[in-house]
Amino acid sequence: MEDNTINSISKDKKIEQGEENEEDESLNNDENNENIEQQQQQQQQQQQQQQQSTDQLNPKSILANGIYLLLAPVVKECDNKIQDVYNSQKNLSDQIDHLSMELENFNSLTQVPPLLPHIQKLLNARGRLLAVNSKLAIIMNRLDKLSTHIFQQQQQHQQQLQQQQQQQQQKGNLSDRISSLFKGNSPAKPANVTQ
Repeated sequence: MEDNTINSISKDKKIEQGEENEEDESLNNDENNENIEQQQQQQQQQQQQQQQSTDQLNPKSILANGIYLLLAPVVKECDNKIQDVYNSQKNLSDQIDHLSMELENFNSLTQVPPLLPHIQKLLNARGRLLAVNSKLAIIMNRLDKLSTHIFQQQQQHQQQLQQQQQQQQQKGNLSDRISSLFKGNSPAKPANVTQ
């Protein structure tokens, strides 16, 4: 009931103030704007007072105000942290954009030298080296075969020389024996035969 009377009083006041405002507008627009602002502020204050008086009587509003008062600092702190994160992300994004611009400028200033001719030369040199390497491997195999053949020939020659020396020694020994046989036994003189 009190709320209804307060509302009706405020409505009456609004109506009266509205009529006064219309008259003032016709007189002076500047004064009228100031009066309207003052009236709006007064109306807001009256509405806040009415809400506070009704809130004090309503347990739901008391509970809501209590929960709001409990959660308001946490929400503000979270909001501040979110704002900080947003600002840091914005700064990071700006720095990344700046760095990418610098890299693009650097990339446009420095031209990469053509590497394809050098790569082709290296591939050609590699092919030549592989060919020379295979030829050297063939030559080394031939040299190994040749050296083994020469070694075998030398061994055969040495064996032949040793055999010849042994044969000469055996001949020398045989001739020495024969000569020693003849030297030691002088041949018998035939007896004089009468003729």
